[in-house]
Amino acid sequence: MTSLLKMENIVKSFSGITVLKGINLDVDRGEIVALLGKNGAGKSTLMKIIAGVHKPTSGDVYLDGGKVNILNPKHSQDLKISIIHQEFNLIPDLTIAENIFLGREKEKVKGFIDWKSMYKETSKVLKKVGIEYLRADTLISDCSVAERQLVEIAKALSFDSEGLIMDEPTATLNDEETQTLLKLMGDLRSNGLGIIFITHRLEEIVEVADRIVVLRDGQYIGTQKVENVTKDKIVSMMVGRDIEDMFPEKSVSSEDTLLEVSDLTVKNLLNQISFKVCKGEVLGVAGLLGSGKADLSKALFGLHKFQNGYVKMSDKIVSTPKQAINAGISLVTDDRKGGEGLILDLSVYGDLLLPFYSKISKTGTLRKSKMNKIVDK
Repeated sequence: MTSLLKMENIVKSFSGITVLKGINLDVDRGEIVALLGKNGAGKSTLMKIIAGVHKPTSGDVYLDGGKVNILNPKHSQDLKISIIHQEFNLIPDLTIAENIFLGREKEKVKGFIDWKSMYKETSKVLKKVGIEYLRADTLISDCSVAERQLVEIAKALSFDSEGLIMDEPTATLNDEETQTLLKLMGDLRSNGLGIIFITHRLEEIVEVADRIVVLRDGQYIGTQKVENVTKDKIVSMMVGRDIEDMFPEKSVSSEDTLLEVSDLTVKNLLNQISFKVCKGEVLGVAGLLGSGKADLSKALFGLHKFQNGYVKMSDKIVSTPKQAINAGISLVTDDRKGGEGLILDLSVYGDLLLPFYSKISKTGTLRKSKMNKIVDK
């Protein structure tokens, strides 16, 4: 194999705090390297150095055997390196084609965009990632979270990259979409691409990666061929100790019904959904993209108006978010930030308190001690 990327003794500090402590990483053409480590191990910071987002405090980066100083993200793209970040870099009010060709729009003559050519190229890369059913002129805001992730991957492929960095690209995908992506990664490897793959799903590593590189607390732990390590060994390298019990023992659930859903119907979304959840029970809801899983979760939280049926939690009827919160239902949405999740302009303190204001203010005055207690917990 021919070396594509090599990083030697990479150190990165922010405000005097060293987050990367002499990291080594190399990727050959036609190879998939899984970069592993717990949250906070330094994986994303290391990738942002390759992508030109951060500059290393010290250490060297080589591409095709030559030393390079990656100046910025544009320079990284010019060097044929593409990164798919954990956080989406798409503009919701633009179309898929406009996002993919943002800043490099195709022109027939100067000043006039060649929409036909852009749509044709967009359709090609959408087909590569298995979402050819989406039109090139579809707004990003009309795409699901999973579809947006696949559009990000399509955008990266449109640069004719030789090196591809994928930072947890399967986190928002279901099994079918994940298999499509893993197959795509295998095809790209066969075409000579070098791929750095960040994931927490060990089964994906075994299925598609050639080697693993493990970081822990900003330090380089080692590299191994996938065929030479077990899942237990991978985990012990990541956490620094042997894990005897990977999963907790299942508890025996009660027969007392906690949540009851009967004939739940939401126009054009859900039709006669019924089930019960007992105390101490975990209920899994499965289905393909678009089957209604996310709509069901929002209906349980009172975000959809029911045509028929009811949701009952601890014998309390729930039909609005306020009733859901008061009954003890919490919703962790698939859109973690922006639209439905966090309010990014608030502090952590402010975001955590959002569901609790009716409980901490009975007279219109906020009680600081109560607020602090909730946030600390």
